[in-house]
Formats: sequence, structure tokens, C-alpha cells
Amino acid sequence: MMKSLLITTLLFLSFHTHAQTMYEAYLKIEQNGEHVGYAIQKYEYNKSTQQFVSTSYIKTNLLEGGTQESLKAVSDNKFNPVSYQYTAQIGKTVKTIDAKFSLTDKNLKATAVIGDGKNNKTVTKAFNKGTFLSTFVNLVIKQYKYKTNQKYDFQAIAEEKFSASSGSALFKSTYEHNNNKVFVGTFVFSGSQFESHITEDGQAYKTILAQQGLSTQVVKTPAEATKGFKLNEKVLKGAFQSVPRGKKNFLQ
Repeated sequence: MMKSLLITTLLFLSFHTHAQTMYEAYLKIEQNGEHVGYAIQKYEYNKSTQQFVSTSYIKTNLLEGGTQESLKAVSDNKFNPVSYQYTAQIGKTVKTIDAKFSLTDKNLKATAVIGDGKNNKTVTKAFNKGTFLSTFVNLVIKQYKYKTNQKYDFQAIAEEKFSASSGSALFKSTYEHNNNKVFVGTFVFSGSQFESHITEDGQAYKTILAQQGLSTQVVKTPAEATKGFKLNEKVLKGAFQSVPRGKKNFLQ
């Protein structure tokens, strides 16, 4: 039942578009050095609608029954939120959020239908203007150019919570990898602190959550990320329209 719900929800998320792919990658997830899952991240820009689209899928074996999460988020060309759909299955627990936004002269109005697989409730909120969806944080910072020893303060919506939090990023060092300059920064957001490695054009390479012993890292091939995990092609096609190849990133 839970599996069917996830597939149905992901199929609902998909939509046909002529968006240009900016970034697409498979990431290997480890905990204390052990391979525990994988993630797929894709960013697109649709010139006809002038919208950014972020699509992601995460699967792990961290908890009994494993975890699956998917997100499709849309923002306008100034990163004002338009909509997002979030689905999570953590063990036997299901959570879905279908949120829509409208920008007014005073604030950012939002309405979300939040469900648990059995019941839904509608929640309405107002956020400060300038608040963006957290999945786009790397691209938002890119607008101001990545620089060391400069703090970036922001306010973003944690999609899994349908709530906004203040956050910050401070980049302390850089290094070269595969002919790309990578910035190493500390992010603080939504109750978490983590280290993120990001190229100067906003491509995520590596993330480290030291307190949880968790890390994610972009790999060259899907097989490196998904080894030991069975790919559900139906679910991936529902989320991404086709099974991602992970060939649009700085490692390729």
C-alpha cells in the first residue's frame, strides 16, 4: 500500500517540459564510511516559463524499512517560490506536502495540503519577501558569486517542514578538483550545521554532516551510487520523466 502511494504521488509530480538541464548527478550516501544509500539531484531552467526546477530523489537503508524522499520544486527566475511537492516514506510513515505560493506587495503567501497517507489538512502561511526554497540555496548564493571569508545570510523554506528558517553560509577555503574551483563552506540552517563543497557555478560536490556521521558525494556513474540498491525505474520515471543518467555535472 505504501509503495503504491509513493509511486502514485511521484507520477502526479511529473510534468512535461522543454527545460534545459543545468545539473544532473548521482550522489553516494555514507554513514561512518558505510554505503547506506544514494541520491539523485537535477536542476533545470525553463526559458519559456522563466522558471527554475529542482527534482531530487533519496533512498537509504538507515531505518527499519528504509527511507525514500522525493521533491519537485519550482521557482521563478528571481527564486521566488512557485510550488513544490514533497513525498517521504520513512519506514511505515508517509508524509506528503503539496505547496503553492503567490507573491504579494507585502509578503509571500503559501497554502499547503499536508498528508500522512490517510488524512490531509490544509495549512496557510505567510513568509517574508525574499524567502526562497532551500533546495535552490547554491544557485541563490551563486548570484552574489562565491567568495571566501564572506558570510551569506538568508531565509529559506525547509521543504520537508513547510516552515522558514534563517540560515547562513561561510566559505573558508577552496581547492581545485577536475579543473574546477571548489569552495568549502559551513552552512547553518533549520537546526543543522554541515560542511558543503560547491563549485563556483553552484554545483554541489560533497556534503558532510559530522554530528550524524553522514556524507554525500557526487560520483561519476549511477552504479557507484546505487550499488547494493535496487532501482525502481517506475518511481524514477515518475519523478524525472526518464531514468536519470547523471551525466550533467563537473565530474563528466
